[in-house]
Formats: sequence, structure tokens, C-alpha cells
Amino acid sequence: MYDSYFKLSRSPFENTLDQRFFFLSEGHREVIAALLYFVRQKKAFAMVCGDVGTGKTIIVRHLLERLPPGVKPILVPYPEADYFEILRYVARELGVATKCKGVLELCDDVKAELAKASRSGRQVLLIIDEAHLLPVSSLENIRLLSNIELDRTKLLRVLLIGQSELAAKIATRELRQLRQRININRVLAPMGHRETTGYIDHRLNIAGSSFSACFDPGCRRLVYKLSGGVPRSINRLCDTALLICMTHRGKRVTKAILRKAQGALESDSTLRNRSATRGFSGHLKTIRAVAAAIALLVLQAALFWQYRARLENPAAITATHSNQGGRKTAEEVRKFALPVRVAGVPAKPAPKVAAPAASALPPPARTDLRSQPAPKAPVFRSLSPEKAGGDKTPSAGEASPRGPRQDMVSQKPQGHHFMVVTVKRGDSLTAIAAKWFPQNPGSGLKEIVAANPGVHDQNRILIDQTLTIPRK
Repeated sequence: MYDSYFKLSRSPFENTLDQRFFFLSEGHREVIAALLYFVRQKKAFAMVCGDVGTGKTIIVRHLLERLPPGVKPILVPYPEADYFEILRYVARELGVATKCKGVLELCDDVKAELAKASRSGRQVLLIIDEAHLLPVSSLENIRLLSNIELDRTKLLRVLLIGQSELAAKIATRELRQLRQRININRVLAPMGHRETTGYIDHRLNIAGSSFSACFDPGCRRLVYKLSGGVPRSINRLCDTALLICMTHRGKRVTKAILRKAQGALESDSTLRNRSATRGFSGHLKTIRAVAAAIALLVLQAALFWQYRARLENPAAITATHSNQGGRKTAEEVRKFALPVRVAGVPAKPAPKVAAPAASALPPPARTDLRSQPAPKAPVFRSLSPEKAGGDKTPSAGEASPRGPRQDMVSQKPQGHHFMVVTVKRGDSLTAIAAKWFPQNPGSGLKEIVAANPGVHDQNRILIDQTLTIPRK
């Protein structure tokens, strides 16, 4: 559409294989020179890799026009087929009948035809375009087919043209033998900044114009930046820019028009990416807010259960303090001693008692484990009413007359049997009552307190302290 507007004889940026528009950059020249060397020196394998749009196919067309006489090329343009289909195609190109023949018979016929061509001074060049689509098995079979030799001369040359995936496939362990036989290995890279401008100018010259006549000087670097030096991307960008310039009635393409052309080429993807990004950003904010709320709830729940555990097990707090440093004062214990809930007994607040004098406190618990005697087994004994009231002589297993056990025994109610237990680490008066009076722990707690006058506070007992348990 814009040819007449810019006074062009033909469209300069069509993605065709027209050799008149072929621009020999430095990279293209090197690849073509290497391929001509490969053909003339009768090497076995050559490989050319390049990214999409770098001009691999047009190089193949250029090479076909410059092949020496006596070289017969066989171009396989659609390699996405199995090895048997490729073999049949090669056989047909060599004039071999393929009907009702298997792989082995076809291989023999192809080898015979290749040997015949070599004796007559002709070469056969197998060119596989888009070779990255070939499966590994087909590549390995093609390598085996190239093993045909006559007088130490390879009868079949193979040229593989493909994208960057071809190099990655050849580098695998399964194709290590093929990789060792590749004599020419080239990579077709994008063009540089100056070559990009020369490429555009060359195509415009073929169409009857020039870069300076159609583009502002400031567009040189921007074209390279937006296209990356890839010929196909340059064609798309310049074609769209000339069309936009014509619709705006401009004399030459400016940097603003180039950016607008780039935006037009990427409008669909840009809109999709922006909407996706916005949607993801919104979801990400929501996810972060929900995660913060959940973390706060978990922290609050952990603090609540920790506080509830302290309320329900004050005896454990007392025992912990005893283990860590021996005896604590009554005021320190009272900070942690909270009302104990016993099944069947309504909860009552702990009575406020004045701190007893230091001399009235029980002896401190022994914390040296090495000096502690082995725990004593419970002692069961039956006391007569006379002994319960007046016998002051302790029997075997009882504490010294100076300890609190003498008072406990002397004040026991008559008509009961008693058992003496020693408080161990982690015990509490509530737990002891629940163990020995499972039917009515509340009543058992009262009886244990009544039988042990030395217990001034039912929420505080000490390790190694002996308690008398009344049993009917």
C-alpha cells in the first residue's frame, strides 16, 4: 500500500526467499564460506544453528545457487517424519524404485546408487532444513547411512540446518557419535547495530529508495534496539512503521512512529500481560492480607492456650520453681498459685494468708540428685485408737520426731487406716487426691488436708515431703 507513497518499485520488507534482497552480513558470509569449504573438501557432516528469523533458510537457498558442478543436492524441507520416509525420499531423488521395499533393501539400493555416482565424479549432498524436529532415532539412522564409503571417501554428505534446540539435542549422550563426526559447526547470530542499518538500506535500495529517504537519522539505534538485529523482526517493524507513516501523511519515519509500530505489533500480548499483571497484583495483595490475619489469629490462640495452661496447672509452676532453685518464698509462690478446680467441688478463691516466718517454713527440698536416697515404698499401717492418740514413738519407715509427720500421726482421726507416701517431682495435692480417691476427689482432698496439719496451703507441697493418706 505504501509503495507508491514512498515511490518504491516493490515492497522491500516482505519475508520471502527472494535472493535479490539477501543481505550478506558478516555472520552470513562466515557461514556460507564454511559451508562451501564443507562441500568442496568432501566432509561428512555440517551443522548450522540459529534463532528464529535469523535467515537460516535463505542461506540454504543461497548455498544451492553457489554449489560447484557435479554436486547433487537433496533437500528435505519437512523433516517431521520417520527415518523410513526420509530414506524413501532420498531413494526417489536418486532414481531408485521404492515400491514394496523394506528398509534394508532400500539401504542397499541407495548405497549402490551412491557408489555409482561417486565413480562418475558426482557428489550427493543431503540437506535437512528444520532438523531440530528430527527425533533422536532418525538422526542416529542418518549417521549410519552416512557411513557408506568407497576408497576411503564418504559417498553421502549431510548438512543439518535448525534452531538452537538442534545443538542441545546433538549434545545429548545418545548422539555423542554423531557429534564427533560433525566437521563444520556454525551458529548464525543476529546482526549488530551498523549491520541492521545496512540491512534496511540494502532492501530500500533494491526497491528504489534509501534509509535516509524513508527514516530519520535518529531511528538507526532505535530500530536495532526494538528488533534485536533479527532480520525477520526488522522486516515486520519497518513494514508496519512505513504503513503508519503513510496514514499520518509523514515524510519520513520518526522515532515516535517506530515506537507506535512496535506497540501495534505487540498490542495483543501487551494487553494480556498488563491485565494478567494487574489481576495477579490484586490477588497477591489479598493473599498477603489473609496470611497476615491468619498469623495474628494463630499467635493469639497460642497465647490464650499458654495462659489457660498456667491457670489449670499451678502446681506444675510451683514444682518447676522448686526444681530450678530450691525453696521460694510464700509471696513468690502466691503469684503463681491460682485456685485449683476439683471435680465435684465448686471453685473458691485462694484465701489470703500472711507469709509465715522463715522458721515456720518447711525445710528446703534437696536438689542434689546424687545425695537423694532411693524413693521409699508406701508404708501401710493400722493404728489403734490408743496409739493414734498418745503413742509418740515413731515406727520403722516414719520420719524423725522433729519432722511434721509426728504431728500428722498424733492428730489422725480414730477408726482409720493410714498410708504414708512421699511427694515426688511433678506431684500436686489435687493429683494425689484424684489417685487415691477416684470416686470423690473433692472429699479425698479435704481428708488429706485434715490428716496432714503440716500442709498450710493446699496449693503448695514440696518434693520429698511425706503425706499421710487416710484409708477406711
